[in-house]
Amino acid sequence: MIMRVYALYERSRCILAILVFMAAGMTVVAFWAVTSAAVVNAVPTQQHMIGCPGGPLSFAKRIDLSAAWGGAATF
Repeated sequence: MIMRVYALYERSRCILAILVFMAAGMTVVAFWAVTSAAVVNAVPTQQHMIGCPGGPLSFAKRIDLSAAWGGAATF
């Protein structure tokens, strides 16, 4: 997508720099968000087995994952 936008704006170096900066920032935030969350060792119950696999997520993990997906959606 970066290459298409770069070509669309007639190979503008400014546009390329902005897009590369945004992609690098999004990658750093996503990597930090996924790797920084603490692991919660919750004992799954039958109630938690319904829905998404892996059991419930802690509040911190939900915030971290939403930051990772928010960065991808923004880009």
